[in-house]
Amino acid sequence: MKYILIALNILIINIYNYAQVDTASSILYWSENPITWDDFKGAPSRTSPNNSEFGYVIGYRNSETEIEDGTVTWIETYCYMDRYSSWAKSLGKSKTALLYHQTQFDLVELYSRKLQTEINLLTGDRLSLIHISEPTRPY
Repeated sequence: MKYILIALNILIINIYNYAQVDTASSILYWSENPITWDDFKGAPSRTSPNNSEFGYVIGYRNSETEIEDGTVTWIETYCYMDRYSSWAKSLGKSKTALLYHQTQFDLVELYSRKLQTEINLLTGDRLSLIHISEPTRPY
């Protein structure tokens, strides 16, 4: 029972600490700037043999825009660097390593765009996704 309480406390503390991270400051989109070592805000792994790690997210979401006659809905891809899952040990901060991680980021953006192209081909013209709502008529 004692170990369960200790594990529960550790879990709660970790969740609390995770919730303290400002999500907006943890995200860097590819189009904003090239990455710098200041973007690697995560704590270095003590057990990793690597001197740095690049954390990223790639995905898609449904997006909507209201227009005069209804709503336009489409699938939109995204990718970004997660600054708090990216880290670097002081010995790992070289120009070559930063260029390597920038290249990784470039490839993630490339595959995000390829995914968007494939999604657009699957759904056809975006006009096919328009849902025109009937105007409400008083009776």
